[in-house]
Amino acid sequence: AIGITTLIEPVLILDLLSVRGHAMSVMYEQFLALGYIKNTLHYFSHSPETRWSIIDSILDNSAQLGIKSPIKPAAENLFTSFSETPEKKVIKKITRSILKAIDARIKKFKAVPGQKLRTLQLLADFYSLNKTERGIFTVAFLSQNMSSFSSIGDKLEQCGHSSEVVLAAYLSAKPDKVLACLRGDSRLMKEKLLNNAQKHLIMNSSIGVELSSTIVNLLDNNIPDLKALNKLLVGKPLKPGLAWKDFYYLKKNRNYIFDLLKGSLKQKAAGVNVLIYGAPGTGKTELCKVIAKRLGLRLYSAGENINGNEPDRSERLSLIRMTQRLLSRQKKVIVLFDEMEDIFSSPSAGLFALLGEDHSGQTDGSKVYLNQLLETNPVPTFWTSNSVKGVDPSFLRRMTYILKLEAPPLENRIRIWYKHLQKNKIKLNPELVNVLAENPGITPGITSSVARSIRLADRSSSEVEHIIRGYVSAMGIKFNSGKKNESDFNLQLVSVNLSERMLHQVVLSDVQNQSFFLYGPPGTGKSAFARYVAYLMRIPVIEKRPSDLLSRYVGETEKSIRQAFEEAHKNKAMLIIDEADSILANRSGLSQQWERNMVSEILICIDSYDIPFCCTTNLIDFVDDASLRRFDHKIEFTYLTPGQVNLAFEHYFNLEPPQELLQLKSLTPGDFSVVKRRCEILGVDNTKEIAELLKQECQYKKNQSKPIGFMA
Repeated sequence: AIGITTLIEPVLILDLLSVRGHAMSVMYEQFLALGYIKNTLHYFSHSPETRWSIIDSILDNSAQLGIKSPIKPAAENLFTSFSETPEKKVIKKITRSILKAIDARIKKFKAVPGQKLRTLQLLADFYSLNKTERGIFTVAFLSQNMSSFSSIGDKLEQCGHSSEVVLAAYLSAKPDKVLACLRGDSRLMKEKLLNNAQKHLIMNSSIGVELSSTIVNLLDNNIPDLKALNKLLVGKPLKPGLAWKDFYYLKKNRNYIFDLLKGSLKQKAAGVNVLIYGAPGTGKTELCKVIAKRLGLRLYSAGENINGNEPDRSERLSLIRMTQRLLSRQKKVIVLFDEMEDIFSSPSAGLFALLGEDHSGQTDGSKVYLNQLLETNPVPTFWTSNSVKGVDPSFLRRMTYILKLEAPPLENRIRIWYKHLQKNKIKLNPELVNVLAENPGITPGITSSVARSIRLADRSSSEVEHIIRGYVSAMGIKFNSGKKNESDFNLQLVSVNLSERMLHQVVLSDVQNQSFFLYGPPGTGKSAFARYVAYLMRIPVIEKRPSDLLSRYVGETEKSIRQAFEEAHKNKAMLIIDEADSILANRSGLSQQWERNMVSEILICIDSYDIPFCCTTNLIDFVDDASLRRFDHKIEFTYLTPGQVNLAFEHYFNLEPPQELLQLKSLTPGDFSVVKRRCEILGVDNTKEIAELLKQECQYKKNQSKPIGFMA
């Protein structure tokens, strides 16, 4: 009979001294793989079945592993006839032969690690991994990059061995020691160097873990040292485009953040986190840059892409951890993490997926992990977000300071406009700049984009409104082009129980927080009158409708009401709420607690904020009586008198009013405005046709107590 040892004689097939470059790095991976495979053969010396599975995989992948197993053609059938595990002594002989060949091959290796393995080594040093952790890190790398190596693990898994036992076999370590390195609080998992195969739905991972996407992306780069890692992760420090004085309106908050960070750096305090949130374009990032510069700190952005790939949530978390560790070795640095809701959102928004948690399992581990991140970060961190809705309150409690950033007040918006116009060498009429600045929805971010767009297109300033309308339409922002000039308001064209003399006394009063309740039929000029009062007071206007304030979620309506008052207070503006009957409904007829809370919130805000406040309604009968008593001025608007009808006709059409026009008893300034526009569209310019159009407007109105139209 032919001896089994004559069938398999592994021999060296590669001349290591004759290859360079990529081949050399591949050979070094073979060198590592053979070492780990050798460990598995020793580890399972007590299990012939497992050893035979390993041998079977080695022989299937011998060329890729750098060893060759020449089998004499005449003996091929004999070798392949083993349908079951051979006898122990046969397996032992084969094992000795393979181990001998592996030892000879390892001894002759002169290859050097390639770029990826050198980067892996750098990261292992960077994280101060111990021997077992380094081994797991390297085995994970080989499993993902060498199919010939991963097939060994697959065979071990098929033999029924758990992932920790497979890893223990590769490393010649005890399974409990391996398990300790794979717990959630271990360095490998806490720093997001590895992903858990089961929790991340990784297929065919016999070792139970794989390199995280962050590590995989880093390995694609040439990173010879920590300086190169720093450059790749955070790039250059961020530079501000605005100055310290541009945030003067935030003087109290701005100065407090400055003192907070200055003190934390002096005391080398950990867990210092400043959250700045608000609508896009309000200047959150710029404020961070300005404060960092004032402190003499280099501001680096963390959690951004590597290799131009958009990071997912898990990767962003890994990047912030890595950036914190990297920058903790440097002086005078601070971190910025934008869009923090990506990693602090509620479970329903994907927190489980971010942290690799089972969707049906506990959330405590996830929360503890993130809480520790906020409590232990060595470098002070700015966190910015457009909204904190959905962020768990426990995370917010761990912030050292929280600032909600809203649109700057009018004077600052004017200054910002001029700054961006000057930067882009654009000249605008000061009147137009003021009109643009009066729109709080046009944030500094939009201002910058508009100015740049005009410069790049080399267009005139007349294009400004056209460009802005594109932004406000896409973003759902209200825009007042200034075409309705409040200075042109004519009190004589409004039927109101308030004389011009009384109005000026109201305007000249030293009392700032005056409240107005304007009621009457639609189109009688209530909103225009409110804006006119604000014009006389020389203050901007912030207008809200019920749709801006009402929410389906409990507590959100009251919050929106407070925010509206706060916005007006910060902008030193008059707050106007149209269709106020929707939010000041009679409480005796309200069945829901949230509706009563909404009315109460309005009344509380009227007393709490030192601003002019105005409500308008067409339906005063539905308004809460107790609420009405809280308003300083209750002003009724009615239909135009005959004298006002004549005056309005002359004002709008520059024509003599016809006598029959006086028979229309329900005309309003709004009717004249609508008809004037229709006349411009239809080309109507004679008295009779205009009067007929006004008659039609009256006929559209319902529930008139008197006859409508011309009376015989």
